[in-house]
Amino acid sequence: MVPEHEILALEDYRQRYGLYRTDVDLQAAHGAHPWICVWDDHELANNTWRDGAQNHNEDEGEGDFYVRMQMARKAYHEWMPIRTPAQTDQGPIYRSFQVGDLADIIMLDTRLVGRDEQLDYKRDLIDAKRSPQVFQETLLSDPKRSLLGEDQLHWLANQLAASKDRGAPWQFLGQQVLMGKINIPQMTQEQLATLNLPEEVRSYVLGMLQLGAYGLPMNLDAWDGYPADRERVYQLLLELANNPVVVAGDTHNGWAFNLQTEAGRSVGVEIGCPGVTSPGLESYFPLPPEQLSQLLRDSSPELVALDTQRRGWSKVTLTPEATKSQWRFVSSILDREYSVEETSPLIAKMGSRQFG
Repeated sequence: MVPEHEILALEDYRQRYGLYRTDVDLQAAHGAHPWICVWDDHELANNTWRDGAQNHNEDEGEGDFYVRMQMARKAYHEWMPIRTPAQTDQGPIYRSFQVGDLADIIMLDTRLVGRDEQLDYKRDLIDAKRSPQVFQETLLSDPKRSLLGEDQLHWLANQLAASKDRGAPWQFLGQQVLMGKINIPQMTQEQLATLNLPEEVRSYVLGMLQLGAYGLPMNLDAWDGYPADRERVYQLLLELANNPVVVAGDTHNGWAFNLQTEAGRSVGVEIGCPGVTSPGLESYFPLPPEQLSQLLRDSSPELVALDTQRRGWSKVTLTPEATKSQWRFVSSILDREYSVEETSPLIAKMGSRQFG
């Protein structure tokens, strides 16, 4: 790996991008298709938020966080096929695109610009000696907690209103983290006994599973950690969008949701894209895929479909009548000889705001 140390300075980020761009398959993909790009946290620092990151430690000589982010964003714009407004640091990365009279693609930044610090079960619940109920009522549901930030939320409202006014059938939201609700699954003692967990994740996973009985979300780094801000976005989608489709990445697995407000009103659909090569949830819950899928669907009513094992990509087809989503999974990520399996389509018809 180049550089061998953690990337902190501008030249570190430049070298790491340069290393990845030596991959001939990545070069071919960029040459064959147009790209609309947005960063995830690992282009910046692990689990970033607007004033810090989980693995940025100024006390350990890693420097000023804002300077590090400026360098990371500068290298990103140097290496990626992206153009954002020519302001300092090239301005916000959230932006929109019109696709004829069919759709508006609205790209959000859910990683940096407006994100409050992530909650943490160990720090904010266990070590703080809070009960799960108090944690949920006082911290998780705090209406002031934000993922988008006020400026970006206002911008999103304007984009949705303009899209609806021009009569675009579909509003396509591209962003980094899952919006659909995923609760911690509940497992019997017999199921727990079958988990052959790596030692480095054992205590974390077992501790998480104990919280499943309280209906708490599995991933506080996603929209589940910012439920009040999600409800604000849902109200915008209900009022200002004709047919919203949300696309997310980050988890390295395939997901499909029928999004609902806390009151159970249908909002739209979400497609979670699998990782191209990186492992996903199966690394933490090494259960047979069918068993893990059933556990998650039992605990998460919005979840329509998922794949927790295979690598690939999502293919989404938009027409004036419907959105069709299919996953394409490869048989191997290590060999140049491989096959591709395409899943049955998930279809959301115009006006339905849900799959099926």
